[in-house]
Amino acid sequence: MGRVDEIEAAIACLPPDEFRRGAALVRELEEKRWDEQMDADSSAARLDFLFDEAESEAGAGTFTNWPPRHVTWPATRRLAAAKKQRVQPGNIAPHSPDS
Repeated sequence: MGRVDEIEAAIACLPPDEFRRGAALVRELEEKRWDEQMDADSSAARLDFLFDEAESEAGAGTFTNWPPRHVTWPATRRLAAAKKQRVQPGNIAPHSPDS
C-alpha cells in the first residue's frame, strides 16, 4: 500500500471534527502552493500572454469579464435566495426532497 493509499484509508476513518480540520489543512496547503506557483510563473513572465490577450481583446472591443454575469454557482444562488427571503445564510435549512 502506497503512502497516498494509507492516507486515504486514515482519512476515511476520521471523526467529523478531525475530518474538517484535515480538509481545512489541505485547502490551506493547496492555496499556498497555488500562490507560490502563480508568483513563480508571474516572475518568469509565463503569464504575460494573458495580459497581451486581454489588451488585444480590450482594443478590439471583445473583452468580457469572467465568469459571465449570467453564470452563477450553486452557493451564489443559495446566498441570493437567502437574501431574497431575508434569511441569514447560516439559518438556511438544507434542501429536503420531501419539502
